[in-house]
Amino acid sequence: MSAFLARQPIFDVKLNVIGYELLYRSSEKSAAYDGSDPDMASMETIMHGLDDGIKTLTDNRLAFINFTETLLLNEAAIILPRSHLVVEILEGILPVKDVVKACRKLKKQGYMLSLDDFVFSEEYRPFLELVDIVKIDFLNRKEEEIKKDVKLLSEYGNIRLLAEKVETQEIFSVSKEMGFTLFQGYFFSKPVIMERKSIQPVQINQLQMMRCAMDPLVDYKKLAAIIKNDTVLSYRILRLVNSAYYGMKYNIKSIHHALAILGLNSIKKYVTLFAVNTMKEEKPEELMRISLIRGHFLESLAPIIRNKKAKEDLFLLGLFSLIDVMSDTPMEEIVEKTKMPEKVAQALTTGSGKYAELLSIIKNYEKGNWADAIDTASENNISPKELYKLYMEAVLWAADILRY
Repeated sequence: MSAFLARQPIFDVKLNVIGYELLYRSSEKSAAYDGSDPDMASMETIMHGLDDGIKTLTDNRLAFINFTETLLLNEAAIILPRSHLVVEILEGILPVKDVVKACRKLKKQGYMLSLDDFVFSEEYRPFLELVDIVKIDFLNRKEEEIKKDVKLLSEYGNIRLLAEKVETQEIFSVSKEMGFTLFQGYFFSKPVIMERKSIQPVQINQLQMMRCAMDPLVDYKKLAAIIKNDTVLSYRILRLVNSAYYGMKYNIKSIHHALAILGLNSIKKYVTLFAVNTMKEEKPEELMRISLIRGHFLESLAPIIRNKKAKEDLFLLGLFSLIDVMSDTPMEEIVEKTKMPEKVAQALTTGSGKYAELLSIIKNYEKGNWADAIDTASENNISPKELYKLYMEAVLWAADILRY
């Protein structure tokens, strides 16, 4: 049996990620959660938190995990750290005496509690006296119904409202106006191009930097000149090469020396990473994190699909997959100005070709669309076991990169 774990970010009003909901799936046959055995699904998620380290899985942020009635009564939550866990009480669980008692005990021990897919009912008041967060679905409920629930919940002053399935900027704005302060959904990963706007000078510089880094004929001398002209980039390259990751016994102070240690391909990658990150301006840091995860995941597929030469292109594909969102600039314009590899450009602008097919694997995995991810992976000789392994490796790699 193969197991999968993905995560969905949860934002505050400033679009900072405060935590992740951990999504679990245990068998290759089911498309989403294992509804036939929710106890097992939740317990497996908890065990992943133990095996992989909950702080690692969430980049030291909160982990939102679904708990069934059985797991609440069995006090399964206490095996995970209270500082990083939000116990999600699944919809349909009634506040009977034993369940309320178990929740009250968790609360006293310092655990945060949340109600999932909440619809107001008088019988849920015992829960409302205990929980810290209430999650309300914005995709499957009418706005007026939600407003009514929000008004009823206002008497519980310490409860934070979390809008889930927020898929558009419009819904994000509406939910903020209603008083929601936490948000879950993919509204943040869609471009907002309200009108034709020109690329800013700083973005032009970054595009030129990316174009140079992607030039197959670029040499050390030219790259060194680019890096030296950017103080922040120079600092980050030197900080990276002097980090514990490279284990140098002495400090590297020269960009030329750093280039020699990192190697041409690595330095091209980091120059591109820096340029993309600079272009995101005021956008959520999570966009860069997802781009890095996608890039590392996709480049890891190269030897599996027996095309090691595609490694660099596949990394660029993942890295650039959200650049239109970061810069609020049409993808076609970015592709034109950077002169990126043809297959990468085709996948990003038309959504067609082999590269687009590979990109769809990680996109579906992120959202918990397990069946689609597994089907496409299988067509490319990628086993479910490898799929999970490569995803987790990419998550950890991205976390390391973002520290520098």
